[in-house]
Amino acid sequence: MKTYYYLIALILLLFCINSKAQDPVFSNFFTNRLFLNPAFAGDDGPGRVRAASLHRNIFRPMRGPMNATNFGLDYGLCNANIGIGLLAGNETQGDGFLSSNHAGIVLSVKKDLTRNCYGTLGFQMSYMSQSVDWNQFIFSDQLDPVYGVTMNSTNQNMNRQFSNQKDMSLGALVKWWDWKRVNTLGINFSHAPSRTNVGYLSNYQIPVRASLHYGFFYKPNPSIPDNAKELQVRIDKQDKFIISIINFNWYINDKIAVGSGFRASFYNSQALKNTQNALFNVSLLPTQNIKILASYEASFGGINLAGGGNSFELGIIFTSKTEMCSFRSFTGVFKSKRKTAARSTPCPVFNKAKIIAPF
Repeated sequence: MKTYYYLIALILLLFCINSKAQDPVFSNFFTNRLFLNPAFAGDDGPGRVRAASLHRNIFRPMRGPMNATNFGLDYGLCNANIGIGLLAGNETQGDGFLSSNHAGIVLSVKKDLTRNCYGTLGFQMSYMSQSVDWNQFIFSDQLDPVYGVTMNSTNQNMNRQFSNQKDMSLGALVKWWDWKRVNTLGINFSHAPSRTNVGYLSNYQIPVRASLHYGFFYKPNPSIPDNAKELQVRIDKQDKFIISIINFNWYINDKIAVGSGFRASFYNSQALKNTQNALFNVSLLPTQNIKILASYEASFGGINLAGGGNSFELGIIFTSKTEMCSFRSFTGVFKSKRKTAARSTPCPVFNKAKIIAPF
């Protein structure tokens, strides 16, 4: 039975005219912000380093789960309102017979709008690669009722085939705050300015994806996240697919946060069903600069080829405690505690609010 699913997937991939692909959409989208919007590069301020990774596993109604993992690293340049970053990701389908990879660089430029507000423009250039492992397609010539398989034949094309393509994304965001609240509103266009052709026979297209996102963070006590609350909203449109996600998280104390949300996926197609998922989130903050997140999604039914179904996500975020604006500040992190720690060069604080939001 497993072989039949692979054969059907291969036929759809290689021989369907103008076939369309959708990007994996993570429910905890603010975990790896670079994957959401390149304008987030360096958003933590000058001299700050942020590393984040997020993994999503989707349990399919048939054999062959869909897995997606991404990693992002960004840094805000000192003495300049510029952010740089690196982004990489992997997606596998059908127990790994189809694999998609991408890696890119990110650049963002910030501009003060008012005392407590700034805007950012971001640009991402990526390199995408897709491969099919033909070794997964193995068929039998002859079956014996007693001895089972007596003669085997494998697919004649035993090599792994690749397809590569350049890709580009454009994003923008506006952030405004006071001493207790942080608001972030952004928009991103992936695979812009036109759809990306990736795949065999040049018929596998990734349409332009438009993402609108909003984040609200309320912190009664600016010094600690105790009793803080956050609201996350995202709406995506990619070809005929529309996905909306709402998350609400509450920080019980400065170490633990819990939350829930809702995810709805809509399709303008008779072959697919609309799906709704309930989200359950938990976050741990063992230190001030590390955050670990886990979530589970329970589907109400339907087949969601764009990323729904029962699934779970695991993520981790690391942010530097101090500004690192010189080579000595980087090397001082790895020095022994017995030695005198190197002082970092003071950096101009771009974000004037003494409150740090997760987005």
